[in-house]
Formats: sequence, C-alpha cells, structure tokens
Amino acid sequence: MGSIPLFIVDGIEIYVPERSFVSMFSSPYTPHVHGSAIDISNAVEFGMEVFSPIRGVVEKVIEIEAPPGPFRRKDYIISVAPYGNSNRRVKIMHVYPEIKAGENIDIGDVIGKYIRTNFFEYHTLPHIHIEVCKDTTLRPSSAVKVAIQLHEIFHKTSATLNNDVGNIKAYVVAVGDGFILAREENSVAGFMETLPFSQCRVLINGEISLNSDYIGVINEYCTPYIDETLYIQQIPIGFIKYIDKQYSIVLPSNISFNHWLRTRAASSIAKRFTRFLLNHKIKIDVKGCGDISNIIGIEFLVSFIAQIKIIFRQGIKPRCDKEIEISFKYELF
Repeated sequence: MGSIPLFIVDGIEIYVPERSFVSMFSSPYTPHVHGSAIDISNAVEFGMEVFSPIRGVVEKVIEIEAPPGPFRRKDYIISVAPYGNSNRRVKIMHVYPEIKAGENIDIGDVIGKYIRTNFFEYHTLPHIHIEVCKDTTLRPSSAVKVAIQLHEIFHKTSATLNNDVGNIKAYVVAVGDGFILAREENSVAGFMETLPFSQCRVLINGEISLNSDYIGVINEYCTPYIDETLYIQQIPIGFIKYIDKQYSIVLPSNISFNHWLRTRAASSIAKRFTRFLLNHKIKIDVKGCGDISNIIGIEFLVSFIAQIKIIFRQGIKPRCDKEIEISFKYELF
C-alpha cells in the first residue's frame, strides 16, 4: 500500500496511506483544537491491520483505561522514538499492539489492529490517533503543532469550488455502522469553499452535528479574516475565530475563541454549550437516501477516495443509492 508524507513535525515525517481518511478537527479532544493531533484511518471495519505512519524505535506500550461506555474499556498508547529527532516521542492510540518495546518500525509496517474503545462515538471510523510530544510524559499538553504538507493536498484538488447553490453530488463508496462514506464529484483531496471577503480557498475538515462545537478549515496558502463567515451552499455555517498559518477554527457562535476555550474546558465534553446543528438550525438533506429524518450530521474528511461522511442515528442501517445529492438548508420551527 502506497503512502504519502502528509504531515511533518520537527523534522519527523508522518505518512498516511494513499487510500485513507484523515481528520485533524473532527474530535472534541483539546490537542485536535490546537492542531497538535491527527486521526488516520484506512479501514471502515474494526479489527483490520494498522500500518505504521512513521520510522523509529518502539519505546514502550502502555495499557490505559477508556471512559465508561458500550465499547472496550482498555486502550493502548504506543510510544515511538522517531528517527531524525530522538528528543521527541510519537504517541499512537486506538491500536491493539502487535509490536513491543525495542522493535524498529518503518513506514507501512503492521503495528497492530484497529480497536473500538469508549473514546469513540458509535459512528467513529476505525483510526489511529497521533501526537508528536515534546517529552516522554506523552501528556496532551506536550503535543507539538503539526505542519501540513499543503502541496500534497492542494495540487491534487480540483479547481472547481463548491460555493454555489447547487446540491453536492457524491458517490457512495462504503456503508458502515451508522454512516456512509461518499466521494464528492468535483473534489480530490477534500471539500473546498471560498470565503466571501478574504477570497481565501479553504478545505473544510470536521463534523457538523449536534455533537460538534467547532470545525477546522485548512487554508490554501492564504489568510482568512477573523470573524469571517464560512458558508456551504450559501448557508452560513459559522465564524472564523482563530487563525493559524495553515488552518483556522470555525465556531458556530460569534464569541471569542479564548472565551470558548475557557468555557469548554470548564464543562464536560458531553455537555458542550454550543453545537452546530442546534445553534444554526441547519438541516442536511440527502437525496438518494432513505428516511432523511435519521440523518443527524455530516463530516468532511481529507481523503483521496471519500471526502464526506453522512452520519445517521444510532442503530440505523443506512440505505442509500450509489449516487446521492447533499444540500444544506435552514430548518424552520
């Protein structure tokens, strides 16, 4: 399986399979908000093989407790001393390990199998969570901001943008537990829009649902304006509230980023105070699927094979045609 170096951190290259699904901003966990964590998947079923994204020496494998819930209570952290920067440690999670301390690993080596733990929602794709940490404590606060190899994304992405009122045409490539994965018609690496004032092209990455309180956008060699509105199909989705060199954070409410950070830090992840679909009354309509009342969200991925995940209510087996059309609308009450 071919891989590409999509991220780099302090000289450490992180490779992803060419046929993979990548997200930086779908997770509620703080390192993702700060651009210091990556989720990489190459499967839609748990138990499939996991391939190493880095080169290095396995330092230790730690068994940890996941939160209470319906899935596994045991998870694992694999700590790797990477080649090229022995002062850093690469933390890999959500893998049943088939490697041990002292082993050398290379790009593409099998390191274990995907496991489903209570860190996951019912519709979460099997994936590995990756952080590059400053030291051996592996604390989330020690995670280093990643650099995105923008050319690997944007030189393969269609110049055709999606900021019109037409439906998003897509093709279903996989059906999973409470979700479908679809390939967007005009896209290669991800779903893009143009911001209205800065005219900055951005690739949307993250989940829009009742459970999400932010999304990210990856900036294509440009800088958005603070407080600029992100639109999808001319429907306002949220406001640019934090701008970094390569990405920006979009919030559903027009509040300050620091206030939002403080508020979410003081509340549990399960009780976030602002959520996209609740706040904006956005309805996601999918022509070609069965009962659309069971659709509760959408996730935009960085992927060369499927950039869109449609999320259904728990326990629902999605029934969709091969070709679908997605639209965003305001829901009237």
